[in-house]
Amino acid sequence: MKSKRWLASALLTGPTLYCFSPAVAIASDEEESWREEFRAEEDSVLQDELQRQPAKGILPQLFVLLRLPEGVRLYNPDKPNPPAEPLEYNRRFPFGGEKAINRGYALPRPYGMSAIYITNLQDQTLTDSRLSFGKGVVPPVDVALRPFPALAIDSESDTESLQIKGDVWLLPGFNAYLTLGKVTGDASLTVNINLADAPQICIPDPRPTLPGQPPRPPICSDNDQSGSFLLPILASVDRNTVTFGLNGAFGIDKWFAALNAAYTDSFSEEASDVTTINAGVRAGRRFFMGSGHALTPYVGINYIDIDTRVQGVATLRDAFPDGDELNVRYDIKLDNTDKYSGIAGLSFGFTNGMGVQLEWNKSDNSDRFVLSAGMRF
Repeated sequence: MKSKRWLASALLTGPTLYCFSPAVAIASDEEESWREEFRAEEDSVLQDELQRQPAKGILPQLFVLLRLPEGVRLYNPDKPNPPAEPLEYNRRFPFGGEKAINRGYALPRPYGMSAIYITNLQDQTLTDSRLSFGKGVVPPVDVALRPFPALAIDSESDTESLQIKGDVWLLPGFNAYLTLGKVTGDASLTVNINLADAPQICIPDPRPTLPGQPPRPPICSDNDQSGSFLLPILASVDRNTVTFGLNGAFGIDKWFAALNAAYTDSFSEEASDVTTINAGVRAGRRFFMGSGHALTPYVGINYIDIDTRVQGVATLRDAFPDGDELNVRYDIKLDNTDKYSGIAGLSFGFTNGMGVQLEWNKSDNSDRFVLSAGMRF
């Protein structure tokens, strides 16, 4: 008589996964009775061993090791092995979680919190400039800024950002997140200005100031000045940010792939503005240490579009033959020069659900570094 004996094999899929592979053995009728008893005892020991194994999840969120609710076993997603009896999933998210578990798939803990630190150094392209000019005086705030054909000689931004992120798995393999943070730094550029192209210029009011009265506002009229100037502009960036993003993740055996898309807007009283559209694809392989911790290198391609608007006043000393300074009130829009960059990253995942991720984005004209640490619950 032929009988099947189930052999346990640990498959490292995502974090540790377990599945059972059938092996065929030949048994005589006389041996069948004691083999049945042996299998029953062996299966009992095996189940006890599996329950002692650490429960770890399989779907990556920022490629950090995830955990499962207690009592939920892990299975190979290529060969889902439904539980012998239906399991009850008592968490609100993800939708469809109980159905996925009872089909033999593992789920991560649905909620996560993490802290993210980002540095970003990049070249920028001047896309729009609106200027007003003053000779020996700063143009008034209420003077209309007019489009001006300024040519940027060089332009660069250097910023850093600290963010707090919360996320939730809405569906198995589909995650949404929200971050709140702050971005600080500066945007510097040098523009070539031909003053003859300016339609008007502001000069001090020649009339004397009356006693006890504030200085008279500048007089702005048709421009009669000329000359070519290299004007350095250094604008500070200090903005609060909010980001909404989506992640999709898929894993097979030790390999995974993930897609993400996010939009960031900023707000503050400062005269600057930063908005970002970001999307990327990442893929990598997990390596597991004897303690169950995971080391995950990965690579990918990232698209990022950072629109920066800066406003302020720039001054060029001794710009005119009579020693007067040139003051330029500006409203300038900049766009990052390189939209695409390569990704190289490494994450460390721990069996308690905590994880740390390091990532570097590099292109010809940009360097971006990301450090994050998080926990799932």
